[in-house]
Amino acid sequence: MTGTIAGPIITALITNKHQLKLRELDIKQAALDNYEQNRFKAINTFFEKAGRCLSFLDEESIKDFCSVHHCIYQYLPTDFWDELDTFYNAVIAYKWDIAQNLYPLIVRSLSDILKEKPQLNP
Repeated sequence: MTGTIAGPIITALITNKHQLKLRELDIKQAALDNYEQNRFKAINTFFEKAGRCLSFLDEESIKDFCSVHHCIYQYLPTDFWDELDTFYNAVIAYKWDIAQNLYPLIVRSLSDILKEKPQLNP
């Protein structure tokens, strides 16, 4: 008699615990997907605005670039920040030769970062 009562209860507890773990993994994966999507959007917006800025060299494109520049820092390793700062400072100081020399290097580095897949922490 005890086995007929305890068996379904134990099965339900084990099933619920397993479902809870699966739900936690789903939530973590959704957060990771959201992070990756936001990172992709921020970096590609940076490419668009920086490229336009270097192509047109006008106040409007500089203003657009400045509005998105700082959004990508959260997605980049800190050792890349100095290079990005140098590029930004060259743009706002109208030092186009420096900015245009740095831009291809930055694009390559950011493209490599986009190829990396963020990892799900267990």
